[in-house]
Amino acid sequence: MSNRTSRTIESTAKPEAENGITQQQLKQCEYNAYGAGLYYVDSDGNRMPGNVFSVGSGSLYAYGVLDSGYHWDMTDEEAYELGRRAIYHATHRDAYSGGIVRVYHIKEGGWVRISEQDSKDLHYAYAEGKTLTQ
Repeated sequence: MSNRTSRTIESTAKPEAENGITQQQLKQCEYNAYGAGLYYVDSDGNRMPGNVFSVGSGSLYAYGVLDSGYHWDMTDEEAYELGRRAIYHATHRDAYSGGIVRVYHIKEGGWVRISEQDSKDLHYAYAEGKTLTQ
């Protein structure tokens, strides 16, 4: 296995209303000599490993989808669709979210873009009972 590390970091910055301080929420994904890893990095710099994380104003909606659909032996396609649905539901229900739903897969050789769709298009597809792979 390669010692090469591939990382992607997603950041959500939120200014606090009272004092204008910016709070950072980060998800870090990596693939290294030990395999794949997913971490949550809080605003104090604490790095916590886990299997599923959601950050940002729509994260509670995404967690509802993730908690009901995640299982440890998912296929890649199942994981892509679960992530896509979680992001869609967060963007649909949260007034401060929206736009493009991007799904990436972190692998030993780097990241691979799986899909990029407007959340509006996903809304109509899911309303008809379809998934992206159908």
